[in-house]
Amino acid sequence: MAVWQKEADNAKGIILFVHDRTWSSIPDFDLQVEGEDLSLMDGMLNQGYTCYAIDLRGYGETPRDSTEWNTPNKAARDIITPGSISQKAIDTYVKMAFESDPIRR
Repeated sequence: MAVWQKEADNAKGIILFVHDRTWSSIPDFDLQVEGEDLSLMDGMLNQGYTCYAIDLRGYGETPRDSTEWNTPNKAARDIITPGSISQKAIDTYVKMAFESDPIRR
């Protein structure tokens, strides 16, 4: 899986962007056009968030698998698996939630 990232110093949190079944992540979330401010990832980075965007099977920089088809179930398994970038985002979210909750400290 191709993963694009922009890391903020002392990030407020992590955002994982997942495209739909039309475009890959770069035009959806990190479009760079000279003289224009169009990148959602840059915008969220400027707000203090580390951003990741994934290209699902058959889109952008991620090749298709041998079946040549991507399904919602395959996409979900690709995104939410132990050790995946989304698991890192989930783990960070849970850690930050516990740290910010005065009852659980």
